Amino acid sequence: MRVGNVLTVLVVLLFTAASAMAAGFRLPEQGAKAMGMGMAFTAQADDPSAIYYNPAGIVQLEGQNVMIGGTYIRENGADFSGTTPLTLNTSTGVFDTEQETQEDLDFVIPNAYWTNKVSPGFAYGVGIFAPFGLGQRYGNRQTSIFRNQVTNVEIQTIVVNPTVAWKLNDVLAVGVGIDFMYGKAKLSQAGVARLGAAPLDQVNLFQLDLDGDGTAWGYNFGLLLTPSENVKVGASFRSGFRLDIKDADVNLWEINSTVPFIPNPVPPPADPAPALYQPPARPGEPHLLALAFAPKPRPLKDGQPATLEPRLHDIVQAPGDEKPAEGTVRRDADGNVIVKDGC
Repeated sequence: MRVGNVLTVLVVLLFTAASAMAAGFRLPEQGAKAMGMGMAFTAQADDPSAIYYNPAGIVQLEGQNVMIGGTYIRENGADFSGTTPLTLNTSTGVFDTEQETQEDLDFVIPNAYWTNKVSPGFAYGVGIFAPFGLGQRYGNRQTSIFRNQVTNVEIQTIVVNPTVAWKLNDVLAVGVGIDFMYGKAKLSQAGVARLGAAPLDQVNLFQLDLDGDGTAWGYNFGLLLTPSENVKVGASFRSGFRLDIKDADVNLWEINSTVPFIPNPVPPPADPAPALYQPPARPGEPHLLALAFAPKPRPLKDGQPATLEPRLHDIVQAPGDEKPAEGTVRRDADGNVIVKDGC
């Protein structure tokens, strides 16, 4: 082995950082051969899936190459036993231990690659794959002990990864790529309130479904060292992604209209019976209402007694708004509850 080759290997190894595997929804199963080798494919990188595992490896492939595949994943639901904020027993004041099982889910993870070597020292290609995904789902969104946090979550991504590679000398090849990601996310949960003892200790106020998508950019690069015919050393790096969900649709449904809007056990005789909250019908504006009550004397008019007037405490910012909307809640002359934007 020549001294120059040894120095090249040592320098590259010295400045190569160890790769770290992301947690959560990462899917490294992007090629059948790599999976058969237990993902130890960075130094081999001798089929088109090298675009994902080590882009420098595509310079080893002669001519044009196409590879299409998919991975089937069976996600068995996990069993949970413990307490959550919704397992509080209002009779005893103690959190009960309860059990819940996630649903079993099935996924197919696609991948496709194309490479072309146009000269002994240069090759390019493009890969399409899904590096992140999967989801979790609980069976009954009406009664799940996690329903105030999440009853269903799904993440789907697809990445287009154009790549180029150069063979710099007999020992070292390098490859780089740009990653464009498109992703979708779904989230479901329920709004839950406690109004007292059973059966009002847990009341579902609404069901919420959020469905949105977004895009992100990243990059990757790789090195492939061949110091001898029987020795290969590979290193690769793939940047992280920040996927911002900017275009989201929020569906608020099964809104509970039977929950008393004004808790007043002894209303004044001149006041009408407590009204029920009727959510304003404003299609296309997915506001979420968080309500609070504060004592505020109503001005005495025509001999009417003072009563408590509810105030709108907060409205979650809707997509496209520069700032959260605010408003007030009041009764009209007939006792109906009216939500009015603006302070």
